[in-house]
Amino acid sequence: MIKKTLVNDKNNQDLIKVLQKYRRAVSKPELKLKRSIAFLESCGIVGSQLSMLLRSKPWLFFQKERALRDLISRVLAMGFSVDSRMLVHAVHAVSGLSGETFSRKFEVFRSFGFSMDECMDMFRRAPGILRISEDKLKFKIDFFLNDAKLDRCALVSGPNCLAYSMEKRVIPRYRVLQARNLLSIEIQGDNKQVIQLGVSEDYPPWERAPIIFDI
Repeated sequence: MIKKTLVNDKNNQDLIKVLQKYRRAVSKPELKLKRSIAFLESCGIVGSQLSMLLRSKPWLFFQKERALRDLISRVLAMGFSVDSRMLVHAVHAVSGLSGETFSRKFEVFRSFGFSMDECMDMFRRAPGILRISEDKLKFKIDFFLNDAKLDRCALVSGPNCLAYSMEKRVIPRYRVLQARNLLSIEIQGDNKQVIQLGVSEDYPPWERAPIIFDI
């Protein structure tokens, strides 16, 4: 049943990873796995999304049915819906997080002036940000707000940039753009908002610096 659920696993590499992550899977009743799969599919988590969740969090499929239903209910209460492709990412992010840890990570955002509604908006757009450690979150938010001078509303609109590697992607590209004076800023009403850290199309391709993010 595990093998059947894993999409495009021709060499059994995903199956091996699942069994390495959760060795007890081989001794668990197959009926429990079938029920979990049926329930998740009824919530719109199907195909490659179901496969991804099984690869990354195999224990979810073998826990008590009530625990799985409670997890889905918790995520739905946060504003996700069963017809949203973001639901599986929210389940992946929230599973294994205690309420205390969840609150602490939101407090990191609150310490930079974000409202609770803004925190929830960011989470709904990019659930994976909750998998980032608190120290890394602080460092990343501080960089975008204080070094890159990004407006808070820009981060709310494009929180995926927080998932980028700072050392390998964001900071090196930011420095290139800063050195070339290519930081694009747009004025919208009374708010100064960085829309794109990129370059003008007027520059030839070989002189264009990579874009950090595009909101």
